[in-house]
Amino acid sequence: MQVSKNAVLVAVYRLRQRYRSLVRKRVQQILPEGESIDDELTHLFHVLNQ
Repeated sequence: MQVSKNAVLVAVYRLRQRYRSLVRKRVQQILPEGESIDDELTHLFHVLNQ
């Protein structure tokens, strides 16, 4: 199966977008109402990068 470099790059880009969307939805589900999803994601990624 031959796939061009550009096709792979587009596929990876789309997968990352989908993953980002799923993570945001899941975090939003577990956050108390009124909490900032962006602040929570920043904290989550900070912790994961340690």
